[in-house]
Amino acid sequence: YHVLRHVEATRVALITLVTPVIALLLGKLLNNEPLQAAVWIGTACILSGLLVFEYGQGAIDRLRPVTRLRRAGQLSSQALQASSSTGTARR
Repeated sequence: YHVLRHVEATRVALITLVTPVIALLLGKLLNNEPLQAAVWIGTACILSGLLVFEYGQGAIDRLRPVTRLRRAGQLSSQALQASSSTGTARR
């Protein structure tokens, strides 16, 4: 209960998703258990989903205006370079 007071419940719930990945990696490292390609792909999917959940929304919000303008053809390559150096897109 101490953790729930200091960390958001959604982040605490993510621990249950990481536990199987840690168990697989410990089994591979300590017992030399064979892991098939499907297991590695599943592990990558789980970790990718966690990374997107944790860090993705901010990155998506920052890229959204640039992506929309790029699709519309309204953003020149110079504006793209300027936006990547300053962190904002010129319109």
